[in-house]
Amino acid sequence: MANAKHLSSPAGLVQILHLVFGIIAIGCGAASYESQFFRERFFFWTAVALLITSVITLIINIISGNQGVRAGMAALHFVGGILLITGGTMMIMSVGVIEKDYCTPRPWGGDCNFNKSKKLAAASFSIINGIFFFAESVLIVLVKNEDPIEGYENDRSFGRPKK
Repeated sequence: MANAKHLSSPAGLVQILHLVFGIIAIGCGAASYESQFFRERFFFWTAVALLITSVITLIINIISGNQGVRAGMAALHFVGGILLITGGTMMIMSVGVIEKDYCTPRPWGGDCNFNKSKKLAAASFSIINGIFFFAESVLIVLVKNEDPIEGYENDRSFGRPKK
């Protein structure tokens, strides 16, 4: 049974923001990706893995509507927030290293265009997405499930006939 109400809840809206910011971060990062730099590989593959994780958790929440694994989901989002912020920071560090090591000497002159603005944009969106992941972990822990589980009565009559 689908739970379309999840998309209008605070947790559902934050999950949609995960997807939007994750897609933008990956798009900016892929346009300027240089695989020879470890920091950029870490950023890119962390962002891709967590975007896939966001899609999977959104589908699970919509299909099941049950947040019975709250501790696991909260831990997943907390660790994901740390990884995204770390990845964004590493991308910013990569920009600094490239600028220092490859652009400063410039013995032959010319322009050192290495898509700095795209890399910084990707890092910024990754850091913002990491903050959203932290917010999601807090929402998972604090927000109660509004819909009771189907077949369970709130009066706890346990089989007594209803009046």
